[in-house]
Amino acid sequence: MRKALIILLGCIIIFISTNCSYEDINRIMFTTAIIIDVEEEGDTIVYLEVFHAFRSNQTNSEKGERILYKTEGRTIRECFISLAQSSSQKIDFSQNKVILFTERVAEVGISEYLDFLVRDQEFILRPYVAILRGDPIEFIELPIKQNEYIGLFLFDIFDRPLAFLTPRHLQIYQLINQREMGKNVTYITSVRSDKNPLQDKISKDEVAILENDKLVTFIEAEEKRGMAFMLNSANKGMLNVPHPQIEGNFVVVEILSSKTKTNVYFDGESIQLKKSINTRITLDAAQGGIILDEEIINYIQRETEKNITNKCHMVFNKFKELEVDALQVQEVFKRRYPTADVENAITITNLEVETTVFLEGSSGLTDFNTQHMQKGSHNIR
Repeated sequence: MRKALIILLGCIIIFISTNCSYEDINRIMFTTAIIIDVEEEGDTIVYLEVFHAFRSNQTNSEKGERILYKTEGRTIRECFISLAQSSSQKIDFSQNKVILFTERVAEVGISEYLDFLVRDQEFILRPYVAILRGDPIEFIELPIKQNEYIGLFLFDIFDRPLAFLTPRHLQIYQLINQREMGKNVTYITSVRSDKNPLQDKISKDEVAILENDKLVTFIEAEEKRGMAFMLNSANKGMLNVPHPQIEGNFVVVEILSSKTKTNVYFDGESIQLKKSINTRITLDAAQGGIILDEEIINYIQRETEKNITNKCHMVFNKFKELEVDALQVQEVFKRRYPTADVENAITITNLEVETTVFLEGSSGLTDFNTQHMQKGSHNIR
């Protein structure tokens, strides 16, 4: 909450120094989140979360409050015209942090809404974009203890470096660029509200895959991991591999860095897509403990390589079966063979994955129970 207020007050100070007086600021409301929904009849619904600054007569100081708006119209433009006409103060979109399309909008198609947001001069191209799963009213009214403003809360989630194996979160300008590549297949993070007896929360969900701006499918956690490696965005995350010494247990490895190089070859009939993946890992945990020696280290490296390779093939085979090029095969192919006449490259593509994993050494303290290290080996529990 404190961080949110600092950000908003900073924006207000900048606004004051360039355009407005204090009196002007109190007549402006700043959006932090926009939710776009559609009714079964086709009418558009827009929800706004806004920050309104005002001067308190009781404390004689500047304060801010969160206000929610809802409006309906035949088109998205009508919705925003209606908002402007019904509000006693100007609504400013320059500080908006996130735009959410509901799952219903994604099924109908986001093209009309996205084009309006890009063309209208009041909107900026920096907000993150996501698909909202579930009821938008329940979502926007959910009390979040970490931040009163859902838009700022989501911005913090999307803007920080990825700590999990998932494709990157896209801002609007990145989504626009992605639409122009290959077969106009895009991937967008989805979010949902989660009511919990201890604390209500908002969480990231499956990744939505859109073709020609319409929802095709969602991909689950294991598929997200494979997609992250295929798209060269697997910078951080965890993987489980079978324990080499205790059957049924697992060893958890943490990815420190990963780089994926892509090559493509065409013989006139089929395409060979080669992904060369180089990954550095460290041992994070081991069920039942583990003693590391050269043989065990090699085993963990081999099993991690196998894990990554299998995940890449899993997600590739899914998209090939759907004939949906979410892995940007068409774009890579066209750059390498610009004159080749291939309509949908992924349908005639075979995947080859070459994975190399390097397990970095222990930091020294490895046996958390005895604080003892055997010479020539590492004992981790």
